[in-house]
Amino acid sequence: MRWLKKFKHLWSVEIKEPPTFDELENQTEKKLKEDYKEKKNAEIENVFSTLESDESEVEREEIQSAPDYDVGEVEVDDLLENKELESHYQLNIVDAKVEGSDEHLIGAKHIEP
Repeated sequence: MRWLKKFKHLWSVEIKEPPTFDELENQTEKKLKEDYKEKKNAEIENVFSTLESDESEVEREEIQSAPDYDVGEVEVDDLLENKELESHYQLNIVDAKVEGSDEHLIGAKHIEP
């Protein structure tokens, strides 16, 4: 009988219950916090290394004004003159098909907030 007790664990089945929602949530929360901390520390170290490096290595971009921008002065008399002005109303017109554009909404359910 002693050998039966010795090998009893081979026939017994241990039933494991799946983790509860709270346990899963806590594990996920811990993992996300650790990932965030690692990424944050990596970014901070990256910024410090950039700041500590020689400033001559950092390329600086010069700001250039747009070539089509007119910074000239305007006289009031020029604005009051009757000149033939260009019309830009026809430039941004889109021919849209309005009829039937809402047919995909016919079978939609209305959800109240």
